[in-house]
Amino acid sequence: MLATEASALSCLRPDPARSFNAAAHATEVYHVYLGELTLTETLPNGGSTKATFHGQGLLKHGFSPISDREFTLVSRCAAEWCGSIAPRTTALFFARVTDSGTVVDVAPCENWIFVDPTVETVKTIESCMRGEPCEEGPLFR
Repeated sequence: MLATEASALSCLRPDPARSFNAAAHATEVYHVYLGELTLTETLPNGGSTKATFHGQGLLKHGFSPISDREFTLVSRCAAEWCGSIAPRTTALFFARVTDSGTVVDVAPCENWIFVDPTVETVKTIESCMRGEPCEEGPLFR
């Protein structure tokens, strides 16, 4: 008999309030967007690509329409698992502001992108932004 090593990636359930709180306490600056990301090419594992965005940005009172933007999407990997995203995706996402532009990290354990967000997810993020309770859900459901 041959023994093989079994490995699996264990992720916490994505939670928009947890992501908001992490972004709020990060040393980097994050902005929150809601709308459609369209990739210029397929996102390679461990690589990057450009994406255009059409939608809304989060302001103090909630999401409001903004002009189209361009972001750099970066696939992050953990061992052999890498983050990926469809070429055209509707999402609520957190984008990091860097000296060279705005970056969206796409990780295998997603905590910065919420694809096809529910009304509840959007309301949670707007509530967090208004300074209302921004509580994380249970870690395991």
